[in-house]
Amino acid sequence: MTGSRSYYRDGYKLVTLHRPGTPYDDSEWALYDIRTDPTEIHDLSDAHPELVKELAAAWEAAAWRNGVFPLQDASDVLALRGPAEEKLGRPVTLLPGTPELERYRSSRLIAFRSFAVTVELDSYEEGDAGVLVSHGDQGGGYSLYIEDGRLRLAYNEYGALRETDAGPLLPDTRTILLTATAEPGLRRRFALSVDGTERALAESVHQLIGIAPFQGISVGVDRKSPVSWPLYERHGVFRYPGTLRSVTYRPGAAGPDSPAAVAQALRDLAAVFE
Repeated sequence: MTGSRSYYRDGYKLVTLHRPGTPYDDSEWALYDIRTDPTEIHDLSDAHPELVKELAAAWEAAAWRNGVFPLQDASDVLALRGPAEEKLGRPVTLLPGTPELERYRSSRLIAFRSFAVTVELDSYEEGDAGVLVSHGDQGGGYSLYIEDGRLRLAYNEYGALRETDAGPLLPDTRTILLTATAEPGLRRRFALSVDGTERALAESVHQLIGIAPFQGISVGVDRKSPVSWPLYERHGVFRYPGTLRSVTYRPGAAGPDSPAAVAQALRDLAAVFE
């Protein structure tokens, strides 16, 4: 976490308190026996140098296994988490009945960027109702659903609920497209299309950034904490009973305020003065 590291084994805790911008160094390590010193007052690193060396090597091995490198210490907020991060921004197709897509994996599909969500139905039949796809919870998120024959989008803007009505669906509807365009000022605008025809353009809203949305993507249901509390009060998790084939996320271009865009602007500015 911001360059500080820790490793626990058999009662001993190896820990650093890294200072941002300074080199990573073995002398940072402190050692505590938390069985007798739970508040970590007495540093035992000088008394047990071999144990420090052993646990530091174990920490490094675990870090390599779990994709921790390259380390970040908050002195460069635009640093990347590592080469594996790029894979998390690739398109993904989700099927109904599958578990919720993990929160961080889900956020990489939408964070600081435009994106598109394609919902494929075998065919829509009159009376089908429920959540097609949801991402997030009461802290922030969005939910695409059908209620009373109408296609709707709920957007939870950090607690402020925005609703967009895309109108009635005709029988045999096959494809619903939700597009989100990243705008300046960390804002986003949603549009809804049905079988190739645009139906609604929502008002501009704040992007969900940081660790929001707190829940991942679910298909055909809004699990756990709901995006829209009024919808939950009416229908619970509102599972879609129709013939939902798949939901595909296609991440788009980075937004004008994305870390990648800011980093490129800084590089361009630096080149001017070289």
